[in-house]
Amino acid sequence: MHLKKEKRNMDSDHLPLNWSWVKLGDIGKIVSGGTPSTKIHDYFNGDIAWITPADLTGYSNKYISSGRRNLSELGLKNSSARLMPKGSILFSSRAPIGYVVIASNEISTNQGFKNLIPNEKVFNEFVFYYLKASRQLAEQNASGTTFKEISSKNFSKLPIPLPPLKEQHNIVEKVEELFSELDNGIENLKKAKEQIKTYRQAVLKFAFEGKLTNGKSEKAKGKGENGELPEGWKWVQLNEVCDKIQDGSHYSPQKKYPVNDGSKFLYLTSKNIRNNYLTFEKTEYVDKEFHNSIYPRCNPEYGDILLTKDGANTGNVTTNTLDEEFSLLSSVCLIKPSKDMLLPNFLKYYIQSPIGFKEITGSMTGTAIKRIILKRIKSAKISLPDIKLQNLIVQEIESRFSVADKMEQSIDESLQKAESLRQSILKQAFEGKLIQQIQEGKGLSNFQRMQVIGAVIKVMDSFSYKKGEMIIAKFIYLVDKLYKLNLNFNYKQWHFGPYSPEIKKLLNTRSGYFNRMGTDAKSFYTLTKEEKLFSYPNPLVNQVKEKLPNLTKIFSKYKVPKERDHKIELLASVCKVIEDEGTNDLTEVYQALKQWKTSKTITGFNNKAEKFSLSEVERALNFIDKQEWFDILA
Repeated sequence: MHLKKEKRNMDSDHLPLNWSWVKLGDIGKIVSGGTPSTKIHDYFNGDIAWITPADLTGYSNKYISSGRRNLSELGLKNSSARLMPKGSILFSSRAPIGYVVIASNEISTNQGFKNLIPNEKVFNEFVFYYLKASRQLAEQNASGTTFKEISSKNFSKLPIPLPPLKEQHNIVEKVEELFSELDNGIENLKKAKEQIKTYRQAVLKFAFEGKLTNGKSEKAKGKGENGELPEGWKWVQLNEVCDKIQDGSHYSPQKKYPVNDGSKFLYLTSKNIRNNYLTFEKTEYVDKEFHNSIYPRCNPEYGDILLTKDGANTGNVTTNTLDEEFSLLSSVCLIKPSKDMLLPNFLKYYIQSPIGFKEITGSMTGTAIKRIILKRIKSAKISLPDIKLQNLIVQEIESRFSVADKMEQSIDESLQKAESLRQSILKQAFEGKLIQQIQEGKGLSNFQRMQVIGAVIKVMDSFSYKKGEMIIAKFIYLVDKLYKLNLNFNYKQWHFGPYSPEIKKLLNTRSGYFNRMGTDAKSFYTLTKEEKLFSYPNPLVNQVKEKLPNLTKIFSKYKVPKERDHKIELLASVCKVIEDEGTNDLTEVYQALKQWKTSKTITGFNNKAEKFSLSEVERALNFIDKQEWFDILA
């Protein structure tokens, strides 16, 4: 079979000079899987991890250690499954094609995989991301009628661009850094979407408390069995203000049709009802005989209310927007409001509100399938103002919902763009463009710098240091300059020592990695997403964890926090002067500290020389000389 190529140019001219195109079979051994007879119990429930494509449905981690079932030694021996070493790359080759994971221990798979045991030429995580980006290419080279599958032969021939091993590691690090920033953005977008959902519920709550149109609730008439109501409102039973409350057919039609030949009628069930709209995915039709058996009793018309009373979507409600006859199943309740007393949209929003939903659904019956009985719906209480106010309330709700809808649409578009960006990142990675960015030295990303800040906070935790913003900033300055981390912060002579406003910005970003405790000058920061922050490799984090304890130990002998903070500020300030002035002469350094202006209102001093005595500065300079830091700083 001729191997098909995705729309990518396999010509080496389109890759960096030290890269080359190879085949998957060139960088490791291709291994398939197998399944022993499921009729023999002794073949299963052993200690050998065994993966099927079903185990990867919804699985998002890079590594996997086991599936739902294990094989026994006997089961492995009596099947075509093979035990593969830790680090092997598992790729689902059918049903569906394209799941990718890395084995975190010895593992086997069923026949739904083509696996790669990588050789020394490749970093398995580099191949992992390449295969994640190559699902379409694999599908193009699959065959089959019932379901497509890519063969071992074709899988081994799939092309992969191969850079030197060190660059593979650099690319993976860059991809994961960018993915982390992207994941954080997606998480924030999803939070914003949840906030919109909460806002909608707040609007509905206010609406049916009478607060939406009046700014605040009018004087209540008094407490009834369902709570207080504004002046002019009343509690009524739903069946008192409706012409009909009826469910659909209590039996399914013997024949359903996928298309309408002109003589059929649309057939809607609970799956077609959503909040505020009808969905027509997988719609079905019924014949005239069935339709006529139900329509006289349950006759939905334009503007009526359709409420899901059975199933997973129980409680969903919408206005009927169809101007044609159709049939309903009993999972849907038809409500025809008496329009001189109750507006359909007022009722719809009431059911969606916290108070209305609770009143309509009550204690829903059923365990696996939720159900509202018709009697409950008919006897449900509704808080009712006059028609004029109902109309005004509906207008106010829809005005606010319109704004929320636009915001939600914008968020959804951003989420779609985020997923497209993920694919774009992978595309750039395997075209050699990410490594070009790394080699061009475009500097650290904000995420990498947040990782360093997180590492500083973690080390300070281990020494029981308070982690205020200024103390964190001074330790970041010292570790950055003394150990040449090149964090690219623009440190300035601040009131309490060297400081970069960018540190504050990163500490208070919406990323959620840091949590500020307190609001005054004594506030401090803690790590909140430590596992996620450090889940992406960053060599600088390891340097901080290795080097910073040497600095923190210097100050550990000072047990009084105020004295310790003073010594930290002294060392950082003297180091900053040496860096700026290029001198370690005591007179020149002390003169520079006199020029370092501070606010007396904030610090109690006009300049640093007022805060630090000449003898303190001399001792700091002697310590710096002893540590051989002058040449590093100057």
